[in-house]
Amino acid sequence: MNLARIYPLFSGSKGNAEFIGSPAGGILIDCGVSAKRLVQALERCGIPIAAVQGVFITHDHSDHVAGLRVFTKKYQIPVYAQPMTRQSLYHNKYLEPEQPCQTLNGVTECAGIRITPFATSHDTIQSCGYRMEMPDGRTCAVCTDLGYVSDEAAAGIQ
Repeated sequence: MNLARIYPLFSGSKGNAEFIGSPAGGILIDCGVSAKRLVQALERCGIPIAAVQGVFITHDHSDHVAGLRVFTKKYQIPVYAQPMTRQSLYHNKYLEPEQPCQTLNGVTECAGIRITPFATSHDTIQSCGYRMEMPDGRTCAVCTDLGYVSDEAAAGIQ
C-alpha cells in the first residue's frame, strides 16, 4: 500500500518545492528550481514524473516558481493558483499564454487529495498555504514565508 507522505524536496531562498503523495500519485507545492533539478529530486525519492498530477503555487516569488514554465510545459502538468497569483504568473512569464492555469476558488481535488487554500501573510499578492486531506482521512498543511501566523493561517494548519 502506498501511503501518501510529504517529500520536502527544496526549501530556502534558492528554491522551494514539496511533493505530497506517493509514487502512485500526488501534487507538487511550488516549483522554484529548474525542471532538471526537480526531476532529479523526485527520482531520488522514488517518485516518477507521471505521479505529479498538479502543481499548486503558494505565491509568485521566483524561489517558488522559477522552474514552473519549463517543468509543467515539458510534462503537461496542470497548474493551480489563486486568481491574482495566476495573473502574475502570466504577466511575469512564469507561464506561457498557452499553458493552462486553474484558478483556485475554494476546495479542489487533485490526485485524490482534497486541497483547500488559505490566505497567508507575505509581501506578495494573494499568497496562500494549502491544507490537504488524503484519501485515508489524514491531513497535512504547507505554508511558507509567513510574516506572522494570522488567524486564517492558524485555522488552515490545525
